[in-house]
Amino acid sequence: MRARAPSLTLPRWAGEGIGVALLVAYALLYASPYGLRVLTVAGVYALAAIGFQIVFGLGGALSLAHGAFFGLGAYATGILGSQWGWGFAATFPVSLLVPFLLALLVGLPVLRLESHYFALATLGIAQVAHLLAVNSPGLTGGANGLPGVPGIVLFGWAVPRGLPLAAAVWGFVALGGLLAWRLARGRWGRAPSSAWTSTTR
Repeated sequence: MRARAPSLTLPRWAGEGIGVALLVAYALLYASPYGLRVLTVAGVYALAAIGFQIVFGLGGALSLAHGAFFGLGAYATGILGSQWGWGFAATFPVSLLVPFLLALLVGLPVLRLESHYFALATLGIAQVAHLLAVNSPGLTGGANGLPGVPGIVLFGWAVPRGLPLAAAVWGFVALGGLLAWRLARGRWGRAPSSAWTSTTR
């Protein structure tokens, strides 16, 4: 009987580690200013994807309004920073609190809906938010966006654009990923998604 050749198996985290190492090497050695900007924007959307993974992946709720809440937090930061002169230390918690409160307000009735009715209701919320953002140029800047939004200031240090800003954004991504990982291994994460969504209705 021929002996089987030993197979090389890597830990589950090896792929993530290799990906992080390649990302860091690209940012430090090869990325142009435009590449760093793309990397920074990618980190912002990675945070949004982590949030959607919690809602849909753990909760089993197909919410099409996730981008609306994400944008609401961004507008809270942009409006308070550019028009009211608030700094990052003040706008950051507000950008979390405002969409959280709105989600509580609309979530109570919407979570009572089933299957595709829930998805359609959240799609309606997203469309209303989009129309308000585009058609309120005096507040949101309309389709042109908001100019003059101040940058990130951490512990009195203004984070410059380029590599420092990309590193700060991906640091928040790492923190969000850690929180999502802890949540997935908690009581809600171990429960079936259908059981989790039934407890919220």
